[in-house]
Amino acid sequence: MIAKIIAPSTDTTFQALRYATKKEELGKGELLTLKNFPEIYNKNSEVYKLRRVLAEISVGEGLNSRRRISKPQFHAVISTKGKTNSKEELAKVAEKWMEEMGYSKQPYAVVFHGDTENNHVHIVSTRVDAQTGKKINDSNERFRSLNAINKILGRDVSNSRDKKASVLDYDFQTKGQLKATLDKYWIPFEEKDDGIKVKWGKEEFFFSDQDFEQKKRKKMDRKRRNQIRAIFHKYRKLKNTDVFRVVNKDKTKVSFKSEFLKDMEKDLGLEVVFHKKDTKNPFGYSLIDHKNKKVYKGSEIMKLKNICNFTNNEVSHKFFDILEKMKAQNNYIKNSYLEKMDLEFMGEFVKTSPNFKPKEHLKNWKNYENREKYLKDYNLEFHQDKKGNNYLYDRSSNTLLDTTYSKDFKGFNEWMKKGKHRSPEIQFEEVPINNLNNTHIAKIIKDFSYLLSDGSGGEDLARKRKRKKKRKR
Repeated sequence: MIAKIIAPSTDTTFQALRYATKKEELGKGELLTLKNFPEIYNKNSEVYKLRRVLAEISVGEGLNSRRRISKPQFHAVISTKGKTNSKEELAKVAEKWMEEMGYSKQPYAVVFHGDTENNHVHIVSTRVDAQTGKKINDSNERFRSLNAINKILGRDVSNSRDKKASVLDYDFQTKGQLKATLDKYWIPFEEKDDGIKVKWGKEEFFFSDQDFEQKKRKKMDRKRRNQIRAIFHKYRKLKNTDVFRVVNKDKTKVSFKSEFLKDMEKDLGLEVVFHKKDTKNPFGYSLIDHKNKKVYKGSEIMKLKNICNFTNNEVSHKFFDILEKMKAQNNYIKNSYLEKMDLEFMGEFVKTSPNFKPKEHLKNWKNYENREKYLKDYNLEFHQDKKGNNYLYDRSSNTLLDTTYSKDFKGFNEWMKKGKHRSPEIQFEEVPINNLNNTHIAKIIKDFSYLLSDGSGGEDLARKRKRKKKRKR
């Protein structure tokens, strides 16, 4: 189970609560807890009224300037792996977590969502203290969140700090290696006259210049270095070494990704940390050996140009996160989607899940005459590749689903093209008319010819018209 705090929002209408409760209408969510709201409100109250309560506390008229906080919305998600924990268990954890975070006396709502692979709850509140009008303390918020969830679940974290903090225990050979690693992990540091000071949560680390000087005199572990060289030689021939850029919104920060770098870290615990200036391509690198907790100078292993081919391909940081967690039903649909988005270079970062089955609610397209409303209600996007094959992108589960040949979506593609359902197929004695031969069809027409009678003696209208034509001649 994990707790994630969504980035603070300037939204003063608390749209997060609207989003969280909207799925309740579709049978995919449930408002579980409503804490510290006025007594006149309950779980059956209209959502806009609950949002108004939070808004009045945050930016109510006549309040002093201390309440004018630029980002008042507090939004967090507590998620469990798969269906391990029930909605009731998640609600209890959410209540204890809010108490640990200092929000126990604040009005807040807990909404359960069960429409994704992992059961989770959304928690929405205000960062403005309902009693004092001051901003609730948010220093080291993410670190405190981690500690709070571990405390509630009784996890022993005394010997297993998270990855960012554990990296600080590694054996860095130079100051440059340390600074590059801190930058990659977004760990803030302060450069002093006699070394580097790092603060992570409640812990402080200091790396002195004198320590680095002593490490320079140590002999390198040549055996391990030669092992890593051999691994590099082998893997660079098996993996794609093309590197693309991942940039933030204003392009002030950039990171570099490739299939080769990803698999080296994932499979072998060898992580490349680039040395770069601003957003330019790296001029060197260090290698973190997570297995032995050592850091090597990259040039001592292999030249940068031999393991990385830097390209001009680029993707936003936000979209990269979405694609990296995305699952496609098969490779064909994955490649079609990436080609359409002009992101073929991201192929190795999108996973495939061939055993994926569409959720029951996705089949409800048959109940909709308006396809746009169907897509909106179920948080879907409809896509078509160059060959005319159709597929859905389910935002809720972040999955690309092939519908072209799926029995579950029989008639779906025709509906998407025409905007309406397919007309029911005419059958005779449980056999579609299209499957009958001409002789059989002629017999059916003859048997039911009375339906075409003009009512003046039972003569077939078709025969009557034929006779009139002969007279005219």
